[in-house]
Amino acid sequence: MMRLSPLLLVLALAGCNSPTLPDPNDPNEVGVVQPDVLRNNIQSVGDNLFARVQKGEITDAKFQELMGDYANKLLESAKIKTVPADRAWEYADVFRTARRWKEAKIYLEIAVKAATTDDRRVNDSLRLAEANAHLGHVTEGIELVRSTFSVPPAEKAPILISTLLEFVPAAEGKGQDAALAQLLLDTIPQADKTVVDTQSDAGAAFVSARPHHIQNAFIRAIGLFTSAGQTQKAKEAAAASQKWEESRLNSSARV
Repeated sequence: MMRLSPLLLVLALAGCNSPTLPDPNDPNEVGVVQPDVLRNNIQSVGDNLFARVQKGEITDAKFQELMGDYANKLLESAKIKTVPADRAWEYADVFRTARRWKEAKIYLEIAVKAATTDDRRVNDSLRLAEANAHLGHVTEGIELVRSTFSVPPAEKAPILISTLLEFVPAAEGKGQDAALAQLLLDTIPQADKTVVDTQSDAGAAFVSARPHHIQNAFIRAIGLFTSAGQTQKAKEAAAASQKWEESRLNSSARV
């Protein structure tokens, strides 16, 4: 059973307070590691391991395992004493990498409440949805994903991809497959409405990959409806997928 640090237990009970950063002159705070240091260390190791994935030296599953092991080792040596609400998402990232979902959820709940931009709100809400799914709280996760639909078009890019690749895999098989299928179908318009800067590398990559992700969302939705025994819904999703593909091909032909 995973143990929570004293701070985490306090945060869980106290809700979204805004504690201060550690006092560097306090001897009790010596060794406290700031979240950006933790995240930078993880990013560096992740880049090296991902290069090995691309070379075929390790699998995606092994990559996730090694990243989780490394993040856990960092957390074992790091002292996390006090956390300002606006930095909670940074610690949450480390706990997500370590796949320590209970702690990740605590920090993400704080982060969502403290978010001052749509970018932070949408990303932290989607990550909180994922943590809830891993903990078996699928309905709460679905509600969190849907709460991101209200963000402006420029902030919608993560919605479909995160739902398809992170939330649904963690949530499926837990009694809500039909609701997950409908959620995936409802994220497709969110992807279609997304506005990005196509002159940037990230924007160009999003536009290039969008049809692939939408296609996979349809496929996954059809499979989830089928596994839930809703064959009529599966057929309707298949018809919607075909209609979307035909529309996309026609649009491409007109360009």
